Amino acid sequence: MDRFINTLKSHAAALDRRQGQPRFALVTNVDPNTYAARVTLQPEGVLTGWLPIVSAWAGNGWGLVCLPTPGDQVMVIPQEGDAEHGVIIGTVYSNVSRPAGSAVGELHIVHRSGAALALLNDGTLRITGDLHVDGDIYDRHGSVATLRAHYNAHIHPGAAVSPPSPQD
Repeated sequence: MDRFINTLKSHAAALDRRQGQPRFALVTNVDPNTYAARVTLQPEGVLTGWLPIVSAWAGNGWGLVCLPTPGDQVMVIPQEGDAEHGVIIGTVYSNVSRPAGSAVGELHIVHRSGAALALLNDGTLRITGDLHVDGDIYDRHGSVATLRAHYNAHIHPGAAVSPPSPQD
């Protein structure tokens, strides 16, 4: 009888150790209002409750917001040994979900629309897509709005130029 009980204890301990370990999972649902997701733990296929999503940078009304989408692979850290009640610490690249292609030391933020922001190793900031700015843009010579006003008011002597329109 002791042998049977020891076998059961050993099996239960192995299950406990596995359950308390970080686990890969696939996102099934996302709630943007609570910053939480439900996932299917791998390889068993167990559906969790709503798990909070950890952000690398979070504050009240500010921070980094990048929710996973259904089908994304994530890493779940169990809370008190229970992976069904853990936290999602981030998405994971895989053969299905490949990175945008960055060199070591570079930072790339790429949206699925194709818009991108890249900080390159040569010190260049590259923006792909339209740039809409609320506020002014500055360089080492001052604001672009001031530069625009200066050039809009500039008239070459002897040239017949009408004054710029307010849209210029």
